[in-house]
Amino acid sequence: MTNSPDVLIRHPQKNTEDEWWRRYSFLKGRESAERWMNEEFTEFHVTPETHPKVVELAAGDGPIAKLLVKRGWRPENITCVDRDESPNPMVPGVKWMYIDLPTLYEEYIRKNLNPEPEILAMKGAFDLVSFCNTGWDMPHLEEKLAEYFKRPSGYVFRIY
Repeated sequence: MTNSPDVLIRHPQKNTEDEWWRRYSFLKGRESAERWMNEEFTEFHVTPETHPKVVELAAGDGPIAKLLVKRGWRPENITCVDRDESPNPMVPGVKWMYIDLPTLYEEYIRKNLNPEPEILAMKGAFDLVSFCNTGWDMPHLEEKLAEYFKRPSGYVFRIY
C-alpha cells in the first residue's frame, strides 16, 4: 500500500466551468469536428463494431460521446471521465467515472503504481480513447493517459 492520494472521486462536485468549455468539441465547429471524426475513422477503420468500448477523458458534458452515439455507438459502451459531475450530461445512458486524471498520471502511471481497483480495472480496457481540449499544459499527460486506458489494438481520437 502506498501513501499516494486517491484519484477516484466518490462524491464529485458539480462542474462549474462555463458550458462553452464543458461542450468544447460540440460547440466549436461541430461540423468540422464531425468531418474530422469521419475522415479519421474512415482512414483508420474505427467503427462501433471494431472499437465498441469507448472512454472520453476530461469529458465535461460528454460532447464526443454525443457525436459517437450519432455515429452508432451504444451509450452503455461509453464511459465519460471527468473530475467534476456534469450539471447537464449530453447523452443519457453513458457511464460516468469521476477521476482526478492529472493526479492519476503523476502519482500512479508515472511511478508505475496501481491506483484504486475501480481505476485499475479500466487500464487497457478501451478500444477507443477520446478527448478534446483538456486545457492541461502538459501534452505528455494526455498521451500517457490515453495509453493507460487504451487496449493495445485501440485507437486514440483527439479534438483540439
